[in-house]
Formats: sequence, C-alpha cells, structure tokens
Amino acid sequence: MKHLQINSLQRFLLFVYSPLLLPSIILFLLSSKRNIVLSDIQAKYTGDSPTLKHLCFMLVKDKSFRNLFYFRLGTVGKILSLFLPRNSDTFIKPSLKLGKGCRFVHAHCTHINCNKIGEGLIIYHCVTIGGINGGTPIIGNNVSIGCNTCILGDIKIGNNVKIGAGSVVTKNVPDNCTVVGNPAIIVKRNGEKVCEKL
Repeated sequence: MKHLQINSLQRFLLFVYSPLLLPSIILFLLSSKRNIVLSDIQAKYTGDSPTLKHLCFMLVKDKSFRNLFYFRLGTVGKILSLFLPRNSDTFIKPSLKLGKGCRFVHAHCTHINCNKIGEGLIIYHCVTIGGINGGTPIIGNNVSIGCNTCILGDIKIGNNVKIGAGSVVTKNVPDNCTVVGNPAIIVKRNGEKVCEKL
C-alpha cells in the first residue's frame, strides 16, 4: 500500500501553485468524470481514499498524471493545460475509450493510438500502441505495459496481462499471461512458467 506523504517543500510548492490549480479544481468538481479521475488517483495511492489534496499534489508533481487528467476532462483539459502544461511528448488519442483506474508511470515519449483500453491499465515510458494498415489494438482489463514496448496492429490483448519491457507485440495475447521479447512470446500462463509462441 502506498500512502501520500507531503513534506514541507512540497507543501510550499502546493501553496505557490495554488492560483494555477484553482481552475483545475473547480472544473474537476463540476465534471461528470470526477469519479473516474478519483479512481486514477486511487490506482497510485492504493492505501488512501483519494481527496482534493491528492489531486493537487499529483497535478503539481506528475506531468504524466496531468496528461491523463486533461484527457479525462476532454476539451476543457486543453484549456487547463495552459495553466499547468502537459507532457508534450505524450499522445493519447482523443476518442479513446479508456477504463477507470489508469496509472501512467513516467509516461514520457508514449503514444496511445487505439480505440479501447479496459480498467486498471499501468503503462510505463516510451510505449507505442498503434495501428498497422488501419487496425488498432484493443486492450483488456488489468494490463501492465513495460517501458519501450510496441503493441501494433488489429490485435486483442486479454485481461490480466503483463507485457515485459522492450517487447514487440503484433499478435493476440490470451488472458492471464505474461509476454516478453521481440517478437513477444508467452513466458507465463495462469501462473505457470511456459514458453509458447503467440
């Protein structure tokens, strides 16, 4: 369990940034996506019930979270990014249907160009999710995607899947698997070590 702990320097930064945070807080409170944003915060701080303090802290400290927050708020998020800039090297397709409880971990140089991702996504930096010949991936629930990973084409990634760092995935991945490598192979299925081609 991870709890939010704010030291005196971070409290000072929150105080300094508070005028910039005010528009985000107001629009968050008025938003219909409030519960989804709170679930994204809960994905990082599993030991706490998410509060406005968590939201403010993450908006100041975590540019990756800002990208996710602005994506959740849609067009309003583009305006808010004028006050606190987003990661310019991270792209999320505006029409993406993204489930709740998403967590970006240092999601720099990340490109997400697909139509649907389930709940509980954990994504690290330098990830590319995109299409080949017009088809894009569909990603299930509780998927963890390691850094420097490419997921390409009209494929389906199942539920409860872990994709190791540096993997290149161009074929369907079944539920409850761990895949690694280029090209990716299954190294664990339902908790059992295996070595299977996709």
